Amino acid sequence: MSNALLSEETLQMDSPIEGRKGISARRQRIEPSEEFFTIRGVVRVTRLLFVLLLIGGVIGWKATEVSPAFISIPGWILPAALAGVALTFVAYMKPSIARVVAPIYAVVEGLLLGSITKVYEYSFEGIALQAALLTIGVFGTMLWLYSARIVKVTGKMRRFIIGSTVAIMGVYLFQLLMNLLGVNFQTPFLHDSGPVGIVISLVVVVIASMHYLLDFDLIEKAVNSKAPKEVEWLAGFGLLLTTVWVYLEILRLLAKIRSND
Repeated sequence: MSNALLSEETLQMDSPIEGRKGISARRQRIEPSEEFFTIRGVVRVTRLLFVLLLIGGVIGWKATEVSPAFISIPGWILPAALAGVALTFVAYMKPSIARVVAPIYAVVEGLLLGSITKVYEYSFEGIALQAALLTIGVFGTMLWLYSARIVKVTGKMRRFIIGSTVAIMGVYLFQLLMNLLGVNFQTPFLHDSGPVGIVISLVVVVIASMHYLLDFDLIEKAVNSKAPKEVEWLAGFGLLLTTVWVYLEILRLLAKIRSND
C-alpha cells in the first residue's frame, strides 16, 4: 500500500520559513532545520532505500527453496509482512524517526519480495524480470504524465485514489484474516486467472500506479513550500511503498495471464 506518509500536512510541517503548521497533536513533529527539502535529496534517499531493498531481496531469494517436490518458504515471511505494515504506521505517527524506520522497512520488505519472487519465478520463468521492467516502465510513464502536465492531481482524483486503495486493502486484509483463522474462504475472482480475475488485477495495478501521481504532486509541493530536509526520508519511504505495491500487483497480473498460456 502506498502513500499514507506523504500528506500535505506532513510534507509542509515545521518549515523554517513559514513557521509551524497545525499538525495533529497525535503526530510527533519534525524539528525545524536550516536545510530545505530538495529533489536531489529525495533521489539520494530513494536510491539508498532501493539498494537496501535489493540486498534484502537477495537474502530472501536465497532463503527460499523451491523444487518439483516442495516449496519451502521461510517461517519469517508472515512476521516480515506484518512488520512492514507496523513500520509504515510507526513512520506515519512519528515522522521524525523515518530516517531510522525507512531503511529497516526497505530490508524487511526486500526479504519478503525476494522470497515471493522466487516462488513466482519457479512457476513462471522470466516473470521476475518482466515485472521489474514493467514497474520501471510504469514509474517512467507516470513521471512523464505528471511532469508534462498531461495529468493533473485534483482533490477529486486524490479522493478517488485513496478511497479505492482503502477498499482494496480492506479486501486483502479480510482475506489474510480468513487465512490466519483457518477459514476456507476465497474472495470471489481475487485469485482467479480467468478474464474477470485478470481485469480485477489490471484495475488494481492502475490504482497502485496512480499513487505515483500523488507522490510527485506532494513532493513538488514540499519543494515549493520549503519543507524541512528531514522530510526527504518520508518522501523516499512513500516512493518505496508505491513501487513495492506496483511490483507485487504486476507480478500477480502476469502470473494470471501466463497461467492461461
